[in-house]
Amino acid sequence: MEAIAVAMLRQTRNEGDPDVHITWRLVARLAPIGAATSLNYAISGLVDWPVAVLFIAGGVAGGILGLRGARALAVRAVLARRLFVGLILAVAVYVGWRAGSG
Repeated sequence: MEAIAVAMLRQTRNEGDPDVHITWRLVARLAPIGAATSLNYAISGLVDWPVAVLFIAGGVAGGILGLRGARALAVRAVLARRLFVGLILAVAVYVGWRAGSG
């Protein structure tokens, strides 16, 4: 699946579209593949529905909260960048700590 996404991303990058159009075009092309795969698993009885519902609810809630956060930070671009850098550094420290203690 990653190879398909990378190939599609390269193709759309070459067309010179803005990033937001590239992202939505990629989502539109990959969504049917993901939907078909999910349907196949569901038909085969390989889906744990209570867990799936939790994942879906979490995705919807995360999307709503993320959209609100993005709108709030849109007017504070410098703060948004600093928070992002802080998150990346925190993850890097955590990964390094786990690698050293494991």
